[in-house]
Amino acid sequence: MRIVTDISVYNYHLIVSFLNESVEVIPLIGGEDKRNLYRERVGNYRHHISHTKGLNEMAVIRHHLFGVKESIAKSYPLLLSNEIVEEESQVLGKEVTQVSIDYKYDNLYLMSNDSGIIEWRVSDPIVPKKVKEIVPEAIERLSDPVLSNMVTIENDILLSIRGYGINKIINRRNDQRLAVEVRSPDPQDVNAFNLRKVIIIADAFDGILLFDERQQKIIGQFRLPENDFPQQIEPFWGEILIKGKYGVYLLDPNYMKLQVLWNEGRVGVLTKYYKYIFFSSKEKLYLLRPGWIRYIRSISLDRLNNLQAIELL
Repeated sequence: MRIVTDISVYNYHLIVSFLNESVEVIPLIGGEDKRNLYRERVGNYRHHISHTKGLNEMAVIRHHLFGVKESIAKSYPLLLSNEIVEEESQVLGKEVTQVSIDYKYDNLYLMSNDSGIIEWRVSDPIVPKKVKEIVPEAIERLSDPVLSNMVTIENDILLSIRGYGINKIINRRNDQRLAVEVRSPDPQDVNAFNLRKVIIIADAFDGILLFDERQQKIIGQFRLPENDFPQQIEPFWGEILIKGKYGVYLLDPNYMKLQVLWNEGRVGVLTKYYKYIFFSSKEKLYLLRPGWIRYIRSISLDRLNNLQAIELL
């Protein structure tokens, strides 16, 4: 059975990493794809990256894939014209557990058990430049903290710390400080919503929590049905996309109304791209587009490395 370790989508290409296998890169066609001319201008992507196996914590910027293998973070070029091999890729961090990219400022952030948060400037991903290392106050206070996720948005760093809560760190050139701390029993993920004024927390015990920074309090709480619990949250066209352990959901935060998109088994990894949602379950990859005309389709994982392209409806 093939096991997906992570998925990402960039420039209308689906990037899938398999445990102990290569990373597959599959073009997406149709749908709202308006980038054919752009794709021709930048060149073609590799169909797979064979010299690495089982990447996790993948993130992509400027046609370079950043990922973690055996706790070591490196970059992997996606363009066929760039023939850098793995041995020539710079080691960006060791003992890395989380990866995030701040797309507005072309910054890559790595959470390292050795060094804290390592910030890299990747405007030229072939020659990344190390900016600084940040050791959050909460990480120093806690003994062996487990970070479930790190999200970076416009120089803000959001951390979810299991068994503790979430931290928001303001990151400036000469100023790194704790701006918000919210305690919750077991946060699995954290993100920002509503122009970054609301922090969303996915907690295994308390469910979805909405924390308003201006009011400095929880303004909403929602638990998933059927004893499911949230593991991942993403803003999604004015709503909140939720990956539970056993389902995929959309939450309208204005009315706290939940829509069940899929609940037919344990959910593996999930990512979004424009109006599309991609997730794995058992031995299939699912493509979902919520809306007035909702559709969902699945592809066997065994077929993925033989596909020339995946058509979007």
